[in-house]
Amino acid sequence: MDILTSIAIVFAVLLAGLYIYERAATAERKKRAAIEETQRKQEAQRIKLEEQRLREEAWQAGAAQRRIDSERERQQRERQELREETARSIGALTEIAQRFADQHQIAASTPRIALSGIVQQMQATARQAATIQVTPCHVQAQAVPGRRHE
Repeated sequence: MDILTSIAIVFAVLLAGLYIYERAATAERKKRAAIEETQRKQEAQRIKLEEQRLREEAWQAGAAQRRIDSERERQQRERQELREETARSIGALTEIAQRFADQHQIAASTPRIALSGIVQQMQATARQAATIQVTPCHVQAQAVPGRRHE
């Protein structure tokens, strides 16, 4: 064998080694690229799920806030209705109390023999006071003077 043949054989073996090495390196790069792609997809999916979870939490927080706001509005309406009902009750009771006080004053200055008419008016006023719908806190104010509230 001459030297050229030996160099050609060494060169052929070297090329074969480089070819095998390149194929192995290419396969490893593809494998790494596939792993990286899988990791990117997993990360994208994780981010997507996290965003969805955050949106759901925000929606739930918004729903909870809407429930709180709705309850607050309902309570405000109830308080306003109670204020209005209280004002009506007080107005009606004040009018009747004033009428009863006027009738009492007249009765105090009327001779005994002429009291039957004014007493009937006072009794009618007392019955009218008993028929007025009042808030629970005004029940005692509704009681007619001289009668015990039960």
